[in-house]
Amino acid sequence: MTQPQYQKITLLVHAGAGSGTGGTVAPQVAEGLRAGFPDAEIEVVETKSKQHIEDIGRSSTAEAILCLTGDGSIHDLAQGLMARPRSERPVVGMIPAGSGNDYARTLGMPLDPLKAVEALPGCRPVRADVGHVNTGADSVYFLQTLSFGVDAAVALNTEDLRRSTRSRGLGLYARAAIDAILHEFDAHEVAVRAQDRNGGEEREFSLKALILAVQNGPTYGSGFKVAPRANITDGILDVALISGIGKPTALYYLSRIQRGTHERLRGVMSFRTSRLELKFTEQLPIQCDGERLLGHEFAIAVVPDAIDVLATPEAPACVQQGVNADANMDVSTDANTYANEDVSTDADTGK
Repeated sequence: MTQPQYQKITLLVHAGAGSGTGGTVAPQVAEGLRAGFPDAEIEVVETKSKQHIEDIGRSSTAEAILCLTGDGSIHDLAQGLMARPRSERPVVGMIPAGSGNDYARTLGMPLDPLKAVEALPGCRPVRADVGHVNTGADSVYFLQTLSFGVDAAVALNTEDLRRSTRSRGLGLYARAAIDAILHEFDAHEVAVRAQDRNGGEEREFSLKALILAVQNGPTYGSGFKVAPRANITDGILDVALISGIGKPTALYYLSRIQRGTHERLRGVMSFRTSRLELKFTEQLPIQCDGERLLGHEFAIAVVPDAIDVLATPEAPACVQQGVNADANMDVSTDANTYANEDVSTDADTGK
């Protein structure tokens, strides 16, 4: 594979990422980049704020921005990148240093930041989609995940737990998920209107959703495979909904979601769409790549071929160009609500 040639690379460092991992390894990472890209000027920039990161995305003159950060910072960077014409957006690479690192997983990057630096010279640029959500009050792009209900409670509570326990990774998310199921287990009435990727067939339905995730990439929460078929290059968003189950079953489903084997369980609906409208009967918080938003009506769409990202040759199928391109989804509830496994218990009749 021919190594990408860059004259100028910006290393974006979030020193506080991963409970301080970013700042600790930054000097070694910068040294590794100079060795891996000997002909490039390496500029090291430490992030100062969310707005600072967005401004870098909006105005950087580098050909590549490599992020020694977590998912939240690369989400902020994307807001700035998407304000630029497509041809002027620099290539983006991930050197994972956060608590979740789901976008790095999608790109096949090693989760050890020093090993990720070693892998970068062999990475290939991939033309990736991004998602977009409009709440009426906010217009935001997302790279990996947008979720509502219990999912959102988990993601938003994870950051509080991370600060209080200084833990990270799968264990942190699992603890937050169990806590949300036990204490914030509320179903939300939602009207769904979804359209296939070609702007053709459209379906509408309503249900009480416990979990509702709209995914560009396959995982959230440090590797939970909520949408195992999601692909960041196929011009489609993958949607996962869970309804009609109680707490004991939800705890079991959690383990199945982690493995990506939940789609045929009772109460699970999975489908793909290019455009989605959600109307809840109440205002509720949602998470967008970990960022908290608030609203009750959401217009969601995919932006195909939006940015170039660096992926390893070992990256999973979710970055294979157009792997799901002929999988135009059927958004009908009959086709996508599976009941092959009934794991309900008497305890499920109540909260």
